[in-house]
Amino acid sequence: FERAVGGYWGPAPADAMPAMPLPPDHLRPWDAARRTPRAKRPLARRVATAAALATAAWRLAPSGGFSEKGDRERGAAAPAALRGYSGFSNLITSFEAAVQSANGLTVSRGGGRISADYSSTFNEDTNLSVRIGGDKAWSASFGGPTSSLQVQGQGTDLDSVSWKATRQSHADGIGDVRLVFNNDKEMNLKVTRNAFATVADATLDGRVLATNDGMSGRLRVQRRLPHDAEATYIVENPVGVYDVGGLWHSARLAAPMAGGQAVLQMKGSAGSQALTAMGSYKRVVAGGLASVNVLREDKALHYDASYSQPFVLRPFVMRPPVMGIAQVGVEEGAVYSRVSGGAQAKGLTARYDGVARLGFGQDMRREFNQSLKVSSAFGSAQLLHTGGAPRPKIRLDYRLPGA
Repeated sequence: FERAVGGYWGPAPADAMPAMPLPPDHLRPWDAARRTPRAKRPLARRVATAAALATAAWRLAPSGGFSEKGDRERGAAAPAALRGYSGFSNLITSFEAAVQSANGLTVSRGGGRISADYSSTFNEDTNLSVRIGGDKAWSASFGGPTSSLQVQGQGTDLDSVSWKATRQSHADGIGDVRLVFNNDKEMNLKVTRNAFATVADATLDGRVLATNDGMSGRLRVQRRLPHDAEATYIVENPVGVYDVGGLWHSARLAAPMAGGQAVLQMKGSAGSQALTAMGSYKRVVAGGLASVNVLREDKALHYDASYSQPFVLRPFVMRPPVMGIAQVGVEEGAVYSRVSGGAQAKGLTARYDGVARLGFGQDMRREFNQSLKVSSAFGSAQLLHTGGAPRPKIRLDYRLPGA
């Protein structure tokens, strides 16, 4: 439903914890911290570091992969410094940690296994990254915005190695060209041409996609209408389908209405006799955003109505204040609420996210997910509790000086 509409339509699954829409940049002190760019390192040193990482990983890993002795029933062992405290094992269900060094190497531990990551920048637009997982699965990527190569495998088994290469550029008179191919001889060539023609004040965009299974074409016509309205029409054929009856048609109309913005969209195919209708309305009310969304698909009706309001709190005359957004809403079968906010003071940044969902009717489930994260220049500590877990879990990230 969310993918069909192309926006937020109610709370996500319990383990997703998606971020809420946040206030403008100047109202988000928890995101204000900036990292100092890392000094460029010689190419030979970076390649040697990546090679040393791979060599050490294979020599130190046992036959079953990287692992750490601990309480497997709880998913992880408690930190040594905290094992003496009574009740710690009953409070925390798992423990995760990561250490980041100045040379781009990060060692992390979670689920009773250890993994290693290495990343480096050769110039302004070329990056190298290597990851070795706890089960000896590894992956590497190299490239930049115009070309890249991704390789992955399992241990030293050469038969498990797979790769994918991507190349994209802009050609005058043709448009944006993107080519993707892999070791299985699968190819994907896409050519996109924006605003290649104007007819009766309408802008035409085109796209052609060629794959091993056939070709697909898409034509979009967009025109501005009076009173700041906009109409869009799209026709396209699925890959390998060249029958006129198999074409998909989509129409969208967006216009201001009653102080807000209304959108109506319909999509269907004559061959499948399927029709999807979507409508939404958003308006600023009392400094917050009210939103109503309705979707009609496969003879089923889905709806979502919500209201989001930014807030500023000053607990105990705290400076700077806590800023965030609170949201309440109702969808088919449930009511939900969400709070997201944070603050920054004296080199520390705190961020909290919480989602509560209460089902009604046949679905009477109650879900509550929350996350609290405190960060500094030396790393971060996060406490995460999802509705399906009886106890929360903790994650620590430590950044070595100069990282």
